[in-house]
Amino acid sequence: MNAPAKPYNNLMGEIGYFLNIDKPAGMTSRDVVNRVVKFAETRRVGHAGTLDPLATGVLVVAIEKATRLVEYVQQQPKIYEAEFLLGQSSDTDDIEGRIEHRLVSQPPTRAEIEQVLSRFQGEIDQLPPKYSALKIGGRAAYDLARKGLEVDLKPRRIRIDSIELTGFDYPRVELTVACGSGTYIRSIARDLGEALGVGGLMSRLRRTAVGVFQIADAVGIEQLADGVHRPLADAVGHLPRLQVDAEGEIRFHQGKVFRRMDGPTDGSAVADVGDCSKEFAVFNFEGSFLGIGIL
Repeated sequence: MNAPAKPYNNLMGEIGYFLNIDKPAGMTSRDVVNRVVKFAETRRVGHAGTLDPLATGVLVVAIEKATRLVEYVQQQPKIYEAEFLLGQSSDTDDIEGRIEHRLVSQPPTRAEIEQVLSRFQGEIDQLPPKYSALKIGGRAAYDLARKGLEVDLKPRRIRIDSIELTGFDYPRVELTVACGSGTYIRSIARDLGEALGVGGLMSRLRRTAVGVFQIADAVGIEQLADGVHRPLADAVGHLPRLQVDAEGEIRFHQGKVFRRMDGPTDGSAVADVGDCSKEFAVFNFEGSFLGIGIL
């Protein structure tokens, strides 16, 4: 059955691109954005997924109309390389907070750590760190925590695709984590330590991938001029794809309703969007990305 499809994010007629930046330690994600604002000579700049100052690695920065696609970059899977320290904990769940060392008479074994890590795979409920940017009554949780006020965060459903123990020399634990949006690696450190009965915190974090944005392709903050301008289509590779002919492209630009077809007919669209899909990426027959449509 044909279903109405309304374009709601038409991206033609503007300039925009993504930069894949290797964020250094000590800088906030906002610091990076501010540098790009000066470099690109536009204030229309945003990033797709905050990295704490402690963390390094892939930070996808959107320029001009690419800012309208940030949420789609954020939906893509992420890969992290992390180091945890067992036998201690902190109020921030990482090494930058107030650290409490614990007396551990019998350190956990590698086998025990791997057994506990298996509980973290799949869809799980995770309590975010109280020192996070999540909003409570319109205020950032870290704002409340710094003032000594109560931080009442609720567990959130997240997805961890894989979690691999890549190194262990007590108290250091090295991991590679592939996960979905909204996952806090600091929370994994905290929860792993508590499950082992020894405490734990995150001491190092490097993001090596956000979807198609890989660390091998990232540029340093001092080499922005060498960065490849990544196309808007890189934000939507995970979405179902709809290809429209010339008439369908015109109707899409005009914001008119057009019909999803099962194959080429008299002029609307060729689609492979699936009956349950709500959003899809629209391309013309030349392969140019036009925008996002919704069924």
